[in-house]
Amino acid sequence: MVGKCCCIVIGLIFGLFVLAGVSILVYFLVIAKSIHNALVHYEVTDASLTKFDLTANNTFLDYNLTLKLNLENRSPLDYNFDLLEAVPVFKSQNLNDMTNLSKPFYLEHKTNVTFPALFAGNHSVALGAQEAFDFGKADVFDIVLKINSEYWAKSDSKKVSLKQEMACYLKVPLNSNGTNGGESFQITKCEKTELDINKD
Repeated sequence: MVGKCCCIVIGLIFGLFVLAGVSILVYFLVIAKSIHNALVHYEVTDASLTKFDLTANNTFLDYNLTLKLNLENRSPLDYNFDLLEAVPVFKSQNLNDMTNLSKPFYLEHKTNVTFPALFAGNHSVALGAQEAFDFGKADVFDIVLKINSEYWAKSDSKKVSLKQEMACYLKVPLNSNGTNGGESFQITKCEKTELDINKD
């Protein structure tokens, strides 16, 4: 009888642990979904290179990159953007300083906005012999667009501030003389790399 009671108690304790574990898991899944829905979503809807040339014995890159960056606010909150900046990266090397894409702006809930952007210049790069050889044969290039943004909203009389860093892994066709060798850019969703949320 004592052994049977012990088994029942152990079973109840085990059941409570399982129930607590499931409850915690559900809680964190709900929180994760809530945070995901509260964030602004970024995607590059178009991008092309009208110039992407190695010069000076393959030590400088002369480039002209145009793109369209779309921001979608899926949350029930209206956001005030204080900062939206970006920089293109090639072979883990920034091709410019962070460039401001817009003055402060307002993004209503359940809406989106598209920003055209132009990045151009001549920047030093370090490429190995094989990388330089492959570069000369390519007509589509892997470019990462790094984005920093800061925005805030009022929620329940509190100010919610978000700092979000994104990375967009683009395959950008070289569009020379109005042609791109049959390649076309594919819409690319950006990935979150850093997130900081504060409530005042």
